[in-house]
Amino acid sequence: RVATVSGDTREPPDGASAIPMVTRVFVVRHGERVDHVDSSWNQRAVRHHDPPLTINGKEQSRKLGLYLKGKGVTKIFCSPFIRCIQTGHCMAETMGLEGDCLYVEAGVQEMDYWIRLNNTTGFTPKPWILERGDLLTISEKVNQSYTSLRPVTLSEDGYEQGDFLQRCREAVDLLTSDPANKGQVIVMIGHGESTSGLLKGFGIPVEGQCPHYTGVTEVELVDGKWTLCGELFGTPHLGSEGSSSHGKF
Repeated sequence: RVATVSGDTREPPDGASAIPMVTRVFVVRHGERVDHVDSSWNQRAVRHHDPPLTINGKEQSRKLGLYLKGKGVTKIFCSPFIRCIQTGHCMAETMGLEGDCLYVEAGVQEMDYWIRLNNTTGFTPKPWILERGDLLTISEKVNQSYTSLRPVTLSEDGYEQGDFLQRCREAVDLLTSDPANKGQVIVMIGHGESTSGLLKGFGIPVEGQCPHYTGVTEVELVDGKWTLCGELFGTPHLGSEGSSSHGKF
């Protein structure tokens, strides 16, 4: 038996692998997570695989939103984990995005190993991942009509079915080729491992680099090829705070 995580499925857009509708994307890692600061948090939580942001993590996200303000961002696609939804919410606020601009997309979520790893007790039981209706308690900006273009399927023991990097490539292909995103500038908010996987899906080399919290990478379609614009996992919005990374997930 298998279960589909985070949202209903829908048919991929026609020609998804051939016709990009999006030409500019910002790939972002979530802000600072509470269990990386307070290791005892896991002992007080039922869903310890899904920690929220710290106060500092929210501030990091607001600063990134201010940095991206004026760059034309219209949609934010988030991993279904609370820290990513909170990151997107804080960014949307300081960018001035109104309405339900956060789209819960399972295709950009973390790989199962990092989801299950617990700093205190080892590996967690099968992850319990919230749906878009539940995530309204985190942000009123969560779009309630959007369904993941690239769902993730977990086995009974909680492991992802299929190849992680292939899933990231498919998520990139589907999100950038969806006619609903035509002409949009989009943000993809994921995790340490999944942001690297997404960038590899764009054909951007990523080797041995772990992004700082709210590290951002801009890619642009130039002459039919996705091209890195500026720094990989840059943190210009954080100043000296952005000089180190913190874990992969």
